[in-house]
Amino acid sequence: MFGKTVKNRFWRFPRFPRWGPLTRDFWPAWVGVALIPATILLVYAFAPRIGVATVADFVHLVLLGSVLLIEVWVLFMISAESRELADSMQELRNVRIALGRASYMEQIVSAISRARGEVIFTTATMEASWKSKEQGRVLEAVQQREGIKAYAGAYTHRGLVAKRLEALPGTIELLSKTNVKLKMSQAMAMSRLRFLVKDLDQSIIGVAEGPKDLSSPKPTTMSFSVESRMLAMALRDRFEKLWENSIEPGAYLDEIIQETALSSSGDYTREIVREWLSVPKDFDEQLALLSKTYKDLAEKIAQAKPEKDPHE
Repeated sequence: MFGKTVKNRFWRFPRFPRWGPLTRDFWPAWVGVALIPATILLVYAFAPRIGVATVADFVHLVLLGSVLLIEVWVLFMISAESRELADSMQELRNVRIALGRASYMEQIVSAISRARGEVIFTTATMEASWKSKEQGRVLEAVQQREGIKAYAGAYTHRGLVAKRLEALPGTIELLSKTNVKLKMSQAMAMSRLRFLVKDLDQSIIGVAEGPKDLSSPKPTTMSFSVESRMLAMALRDRFEKLWENSIEPGAYLDEIIQETALSSSGDYTREIVREWLSVPKDFDEQLALLSKTYKDLAEKIAQAKPEKDPHE
């Protein structure tokens, strides 16, 4: 409190309690306010020289000015406190989002590494490894788990991805580099809830905070890990129902190419498709295996050969 002091090189300075901007940032103003009664006392000290009536009027004006000054100052302090609170809440929100996303992805990596028989998952933001370090670690965990032969029985890994154009690059990469089976689901594009179930004994549930945005689903910012067979079975039943009503990534890619080709002018090539998918040319073979429409496209627009001069 006020009795505590901070040692200084030349004097002992009072430490003000940290009650917010009222004392921490604006204590010099309080010193100025304290000078008001001191001024009144000085005026009373010289009252015989300037007259009692003049002193009374002066005191009234000083008191009125003091009240107005304090009111203005309090309003200013409230405004400063509100700004500080808003800034603090925004910083806390950013930290929570960062920690929530990282924790969610780490739990997924750990679950995949420890899986023995089956992993099923849903996602709304399937990113490619070259755009997301977290997704790169998930891809490595899947590849390492598929390389383990010590566990008895077959290992299956299936996933439902939101039916969105932005999710295709990550989906194509996962299909080309692993044995994971994927389908595209419209329901996942409209949900803020996504989950992963491992061996029917662990469920990792992720939630994207904030209002729904169908045009751009938000990444997971909060996650929970629950070891419950009943919950895992309920989530798998829901997964199977969504799986039946979902389409293959190749069929979705066919739809996109056909719709885009009809609305575009001029020739449509594989190179153009890879550009708006933002995937490198290395995925050309995988794209051709997934999509018959893509396979039938030419690589580039054929350039017409110059006609020979008949007079040559």
